[in-house]
Amino acid sequence: MVAPEFYLSSPALRRFVIGFVFFVGVSLSAYILFRAADVADFPIAYSVDSSSRFGSVSSVASPPPDSDEMRLERVLKNAAMPDNTDADIMWFRDPFPHFYKDMDFQIACDHFSGNSTDIESNSPNGGFNFVKSNNRSIEFYKFWYSSREKYPGLHDQDVFNRIKLHPFLTDIGLKMRFLDTAFFGGFCQPSEDLNKVCTMHANCCIGLDSKIHDLRIMLEDWRQFLSLPPTLKISSTSSWSVPQNCSLEALHHHNQTLEEDTSQAEETLQ
Repeated sequence: MVAPEFYLSSPALRRFVIGFVFFVGVSLSAYILFRAADVADFPIAYSVDSSSRFGSVSSVASPPPDSDEMRLERVLKNAAMPDNTDADIMWFRDPFPHFYKDMDFQIACDHFSGNSTDIESNSPNGGFNFVKSNNRSIEFYKFWYSSREKYPGLHDQDVFNRIKLHPFLTDIGLKMRFLDTAFFGGFCQPSEDLNKVCTMHANCCIGLDSKIHDLRIMLEDWRQFLSLPPTLKISSTSSWSVPQNCSLEALHHHNQTLEEDTSQAEETLQ
């Protein structure tokens, strides 16, 4: 007896694939949320709606976001523990063991000075951060969001770079750390040890085509590293082949132009 053949065009198979992808996505999101809460010693209440067959995590906010900052502020007000990550970040290992346990706000860097408390020298990158829900972080996000009006045209991480030394953050007692690029690297400052790297960000890059090109190369570098025998991995001197198309010179020119436009906008507002 010949087994029946199944094709992707089959409605049943399509429903199965869609359902499987949805299940994986929901499971991964739930894992990140509960793993974050566990790291921060933050209890997440689990409640069951009697009118529904499904349980619900009472700490998840549902209103649609107006911006990244407003979305996170709403999540924080509902006592969640967000780990915010951009789509152009590759995850290679579990990053949670490398977060600081008692901090309110932790953010990745384009360039890391070597000191996680060095607010002035570290160059933050808003594409990856970990936030603990409390009054300090909520007030911080309100301030961050409102500061956009003072710096029109700037990206959220550029606004943060302008306000990171503001006395308001000291006044509210915000506990902040910058994440080491040895674990949370990127094209700006790649993680040097592939035995330690957790995430790599396609930062310091202009243009979607350039990002995709270099992300593919980065993934191939990782595959080659994984193919090494365990003994060679430990002593491996493998390094990334990126950035290539992501030109740092082009980025510096772009940032310089942006700074000039921002200065002109600030003069106009005064």
